[in-house]
Parts: sequence; C-alpha cells; structure tokens
Amino acid sequence: MIHIPVAPVLHQNLSRLPLFSFQRLLPAPRRFRIHLGAIFFLLLVVCLSPGQVHAQLSLGQFTVSDEIELGRKFNILVRSRMAMVEDPEILGYTEEVLDRLQRQMPPQPFPLSVGVIRHGALNAFAGPGGHVFVHTGLFQNLENESSFAGVLAHELAHVSQRHIASRIQKSQWVSIGTLLGVLAGALLGGDAGPALLYGSVAAGQSAMLSYSREDEREADQVGMNYLVKAGFKPQGMVQSFETIRKLRWLGGSMPVYLSTHPGVDERISYLRDRVDRMPESIRTRDEDNTAYQRARMLVMAKYTEPDKALSFFHRGELDQCLNLLGRAIVLDRNNRINEARSAFDQALACSPDDPLLLREAGAFFLQLGNF
Repeated sequence: MIHIPVAPVLHQNLSRLPLFSFQRLLPAPRRFRIHLGAIFFLLLVVCLSPGQVHAQLSLGQFTVSDEIELGRKFNILVRSRMAMVEDPEILGYTEEVLDRLQRQMPPQPFPLSVGVIRHGALNAFAGPGGHVFVHTGLFQNLENESSFAGVLAHELAHVSQRHIASRIQKSQWVSIGTLLGVLAGALLGGDAGPALLYGSVAAGQSAMLSYSREDEREADQVGMNYLVKAGFKPQGMVQSFETIRKLRWLGGSMPVYLSTHPGVDERISYLRDRVDRMPESIRTRDEDNTAYQRARMLVMAKYTEPDKALSFFHRGELDQCLNLLGRAIVLDRNNRINEARSAFDQALACSPDDPLLLREAGAFFLQLGNF
C-alpha cells in the first residue's frame, strides 16, 4: 500500500474548515496520511462530474450554487468512503428528529439531509450544502432523545448561520475542485473509515481561532432556540456537552488547538444559566424516549462490540422488551444460536405485536429455516 504525506499547504489551510465541531471537543487522534487510491477517486469525482462549478474565492465569491455543488461532491465522498447505517428504523428516527428541528429554522437555500455513520465516536458534523452526518457513537453515549436532538440542533445552527460558507470564503480557495482536494487530504486517510472524520489538524491557524470561537458560541445559542421551539427538553443540549466533557477527561490531554477553543465548561455554564431562566413549563417538559430507545437498542445490538453490547443489555438501561430483543440480536451475531433462540422467544412473549421485534425475530427464524 503506497502512502504520500499530506502537503504542508493542506495542513496549513485545513484547520480553517469547521466541519467537525463536536469532534473538536474530544482528544485529537494522530495525523493521517493520504491513501493514493483516495486521491485518484477524488479526481474522478471532481473532474468527471457534470456541471463542475468553479468558485473564484480569490475574488471573494462563494455563492450558494458553489456551496450546493461542493456539498453534493462532499456527500458522495463521505458516503462512498464510510460505512453507513442502512437500517430503516435508525435512519427513519434520525430523519424525524432532523425534520422536527428543521421546521424551526428559517428557509434554507438547499434541502437538508442526514446520514448515520457506523463509527463509535461521539461526533456529528454538518458539511457544506446542508449535508449532516451523525455517528452511531451518539446513540451509544447519549441516554435520551433531547441530548441527541441537542447535538443535531447545534449542527443545524452551523448550517443556518452558514458558518462553513463564511469560513471557506475567508480561506480564499481558488476553486471548488481545489477545496474538495483539501478536504480529501484530511478525510481520506489511513485507518480506513475513522480518518474520514478525524482529519482536522489540531494545530490550527491563530488568525482563525477567534472566528471559530464565535461560530461555536453562536451555534450553541441558535441551536438552543431550535431545540426549545421544536418541543424538546432544553436540558438535552447541556447533557450532551456534559457527556463530551466526561469523555474528554477520560481521553487525557488536549492539543494546543483544542485548548484555545472555547472551553466546554464555559459553554455548559452558559447553557445551564439560559435553561434556568426559561419558564418552568419549558424546563419541566415531559420527554418520550420510546423512539430513541428503539433506535439506540438497534445501534447497541448491531453496531457495538458484542461484549459491550451484552453488558449494556444486562444492565437493563432500556425497556425490558427492548433489552430482551437487543440481547437476542447480539447472541445471534456471536453465533450463539440456542441462546439467541431462547432470547427471541422471551422477547416475543414480552411484546408479541411489536413490528420491530417481529422484523428481527422473523429474520432470525427465517435464516434457521424455522418459519
């Protein structure tokens, strides 16, 4: 396998791109190198795609059309290089939360989309042109719907405030193709999938740090507006940051760029104060976590290491019937067929009319030829 080092100019300019706001709060991984095959793939995307748009950013021009074109290619890049979740229950739920938040946003010049990436990092990011992605790590680490929605609301605020477009414009790139090439230098690296999302360089340019702090602060403020107007509990955004802070502590020291980024403690303090000043009717909202629990169960059962998943279901953190179903799915993954059969029988006895349970149990018994 041939690797070439990322050119210094890519490192210099890459840190100006605010694609991974939540990931920035966690310990930065090691530097990555570009896989040569990824470069060839990227050149095909850029050069052969119809209607290639060139944004002459040296003249200060980066239009909505340019962002849409960049977003289209970026979306292709992510979905072709990352393992994506295809389960309709997980995707459908994520899209419902996005739609609920989107209805609180002002009209956008492009449609929004969301994808779920199979990776355990607690991360979400908004790419150009309204393409939002979340990791399965959100479901694994966040305990309730409002926390999950809080992360999405924060990322949607980056979209509505056009933070990415503004950053690109200030970066003075020559063309869409050049910009996408810079993104590829960060996103298509070694270690296969994870490198696509961990490409931002920790040692960012000091000239851009002030702008980044303003972006994140505004995303907190505007995102909280979307969260509250959509009917979610405002405490969810606070809880999501508290979870990130906990994982940051577990991860050890932060690189220089993250140490100059707005502190998590500061942002939690601001959000807590804002929640405390909200009317009691908003602060004490009821929360229905049923749909979130179902999506979370599937992520834990299908996309989490079996030992960790079995431990999770053994702790009984979800509804009893969902715990039984999740355990059955994991046992099947481990080829412990007899135990899986017993667990599916218990789950069916617990909730015989649940469509999701019937779907999973039906698939299991079908593969056994027992139907």
